[in-house]
Amino acid sequence: MDKVKRKVEVDGTTIAPSELDWRTYRKKPIVITATRMQVGFRVETLEGWMIGQAGDWLIEGIIGELYPCRDSVFRATYEEVDEIPVFTLEAKIEDGIPYGRLGYTLLKHLRKQR
Repeated sequence: MDKVKRKVEVDGTTIAPSELDWRTYRKKPIVITATRMQVGFRVETLEGWMIGQAGDWLIEGIIGELYPCRDSVFRATYEEVDEIPVFTLEAKIEDGIPYGRLGYTLLKHLRKQR
């Protein structure tokens, strides 16, 4: 596993992470689409251009944004799903926010059925 970097700078001053006000959060159960890349790649993200290595994942987030993710982080964070729970889809469709490419595809399909 890669060594985790533990430096934080605020206004040019390095502070220890232990000095920050840490709280505990759980990641929301969202559905994303992703593909594992077989070659190195560059991708334009919301934060600018990022580099991905062969074996990293390219993720499409809930608003269509793209970003790379290391395989070890991806596997620790995500699991493949065969279908999306109905309550998840209904909640996001009612809010007008579909889930990535899969959400847009589903939304088109539901509109055709009306």
